[in-house]
Amino acid sequence: MEVSVEQSKTIQTRLVLPSDTNHLGTIFGGTVLAYIDEIAAISAMRHARKAVVTVSIDKVDFISSAKVGDILK
Repeated sequence: MEVSVEQSKTIQTRLVLPSDTNHLGTIFGGTVLAYIDEIAAISAMRHARKAVVTVSIDKVDFISSAKVGDILK
């Protein structure tokens, strides 16, 4: 049975907490990458209907910062 893209669509919302931030008060890039990896895995598992692992991420550009209290979606 084929899985449509809509069936594997996954949306995650996160609140930036003080424990997520660096000395400048902005979220660590590594934390954002962990969120990306987690939500990508969930979407891929829904699509593949089996366990998956991340092999690589080719490129990520951080275009703005997020501060405590910001909502990431």
